[in-house]
Amino acid sequence: MAEGGYEFDNPEFKNNDYDEEEEEETSFQDDEEFQNNINKEFEKSRDLSENDAKIHQTWAVDLIDMQPYSKQNEHYKYLLAVIDVFSKYSWLIPLKNKTGVTVSEAFKTLFKERKPIYIWSDKGSEFYNRQVKELLKDNNIKLYSTENEEKSSVVERWIGTMKQHMYKYFTANETFKYYDILDKLVKNYNNTVHSSIKMTPVQASKLKNELTVYKNLYPEKEEKIKKPKFKVGDRVRITKKKGKFEKDYTTRWTKEIFVIEKVLNTIPFTYKIIDLKGEEITGAFYEQELMMTKF
Repeated sequence: MAEGGYEFDNPEFKNNDYDEEEEEETSFQDDEEFQNNINKEFEKSRDLSENDAKIHQTWAVDLIDMQPYSKQNEHYKYLLAVIDVFSKYSWLIPLKNKTGVTVSEAFKTLFKERKPIYIWSDKGSEFYNRQVKELLKDNNIKLYSTENEEKSSVVERWIGTMKQHMYKYFTANETFKYYDILDKLVKNYNNTVHSSIKMTPVQASKLKNELTVYKNLYPEKEEKIKKPKFKVGDRVRITKKKGKFEKDYTTRWTKEIFVIEKVLNTIPFTYKIIDLKGEEITGAFYEQELMMTKF
């Protein structure tokens, strides 16, 4: 095995961005509804024990050594293999070498589309180098390595699957040229139902399916998932940002009332809301940012 990679030599093988206009401050000292305090440090993503239990939270990465076939493939010697541990959505990026500069440029290409919170890799120098570390730091992404075989098996199994598909192609077409069909191979994988998530990686990477994927991956944890606090049609107020010197106990809520339009199956649940005129408010809201109103 090459350092930090797999040799291909075995044929068996967000957010709430609602900008409200400044509203006239009103005292509701006698209204219990406006005396509820909110913890501004509410949990933005519930700890589910499984560190990878959200879409694009953790990417597992490795290199596939393709040096024996570089002449047939425009001198590309490696494939950067990337898989989202949760949704199984994957990428293969051809590399002409495994220097820090080249690997960091490949990551830059991926980050234009989406970014993870964590990247898990082995301790190879292709990942642990100045260029990659600086790129990840600039994008607020944490790089880590563990001895967790279960986690590493995710990328290993996927690499094994892609090797099998490539070898079948090599045999059927009597060629070792893969460069021109690489995108097609990955696209086929991402659009094939995966046994563990019971849907395709493309479907699993959609935010609306996050909770369903979680239940499929961790059925024994399903009973711990709370029901949504609000339902479609509920009337709510939104928490207002407090002034710099305002104390915690004076938490304020908007005078304006909104309506729950949609409950999103995220972890934790989030909500889309509209105003009383039916106009959609940009972004999704956490339960702690909303308060039921009787009005």
